[in-house]
Amino acid sequence: MTVASGSDPPPGSSGSWIGLAPTPAGIAALLTVGTVGMMITGVQPVVFGALVREGRLSVAELGQATTAEFLALGIGVLVAGAVFRPRHLRWYGIGAGLVVVAANLLGTAHAGHAFLADRALAGLAEGILLWLPGCMLARSMRPAFWSGIFITIQTLAQLAYVAIVPTTAMVQFGANGALISLAVTGGIAMAVSPAMPSHFQDLRSSAATVLPEAAGRRRISISGAGIAALAAMSLSAAFQIGLYAYFEPLSAQAGLNPRALNLAVTAALAAQVAGSTLAAMVSKRVGHFHILIAWAVTNFGLLFTFVAMPKAPLFVAAATVFGFVWLFFMPFQYPLVIDADPTRRAAVLLPGAQLLGGAAGPFLCSLAVTNTDVRGALVVAGLCVLATLSIAVVQHVRRQRDPLFAPASRSTD
Repeated sequence: MTVASGSDPPPGSSGSWIGLAPTPAGIAALLTVGTVGMMITGVQPVVFGALVREGRLSVAELGQATTAEFLALGIGVLVAGAVFRPRHLRWYGIGAGLVVVAANLLGTAHAGHAFLADRALAGLAEGILLWLPGCMLARSMRPAFWSGIFITIQTLAQLAYVAIVPTTAMVQFGANGALISLAVTGGIAMAVSPAMPSHFQDLRSSAATVLPEAAGRRRISISGAGIAALAAMSLSAAFQIGLYAYFEPLSAQAGLNPRALNLAVTAALAAQVAGSTLAAMVSKRVGHFHILIAWAVTNFGLLFTFVAMPKAPLFVAAATVFGFVWLFFMPFQYPLVIDADPTRRAAVLLPGAQLLGGAAGPFLCSLAVTNTDVRGALVVAGLCVLATLSIAVVQHVRRQRDPLFAPASRSTD
């Protein structure tokens, strides 16, 4: 059976996993702990916004707290991928979950810079929780499918948190109710960790760029093409988060009222669920390079739409398309990186690269805006899309021209 280039192979094909496949309970546990690790990325406005309203964070400190946690999250994934071996995974899950509980409970008593330290600590532990399902995704021969499932679960969990916590725990306890709820998610990660696989098979090495570990005991090999692919996916995340962070000032400059903005954000979140779900369903039948091209073209069109300062109906429609395309593309990033580095070592580090790009995006966009015009953020976002597309096209052409790259390109079919 011939499968579209770059797509997932049919289920049940030989060699579906590198090493033993996890049990269904093990997969569920891995996706659960990863969802806990990513929870803050979708609920941050609710949690940190409440702290600002209570005077425990300034507006500037809100941005600093976001950057601190996102950077720590990305660093946590990258350090875990470079230093940890895929052994004793259950203990990693229990330990990281415990730190998430502690950091959030500490946050209930802190404000200002002390709270920033709490969020950095939480981010490092969340990064380890996210690394755990990353180990699974990198070893699956259907990475786009499982990534789509993972992203859908994340988004649904974040939507549930946003729908439930503000009307329950936060009514009685304010911002501390939000932090206590996050601590509960850390407890959930601890509870399900014993169901995870205890270990995964080591990934093979290749003649590649060698990165020494901090501890100096083991070395991680990642090809130059793998590093370039990680850079491209980091830039794509910088675009997504950078543009998303400026939805509010863009809508205000376009003359939209807060109700229209809330509708746009809700529509974008709902579209994200639809996008990731559809990606999982069609991952066997579409080529991931073609998805990247469609992602870039669509987002260029959206950027031109936002530059024109559209009225509410068109702004909401553009936000909906933005959310759909964002999450539809993300699952296909795994096979794109695996094409570049078939050892899959780069794929293990993909979540960290995405998070570091996501942390950098709003900062880069902030350099191009003024108090009266925020459309410079759209220019920066467009440059990120262009850079992502350029790197991907160069690598794709190289693989097509160099026979040595052909087997690697077919390895994720």
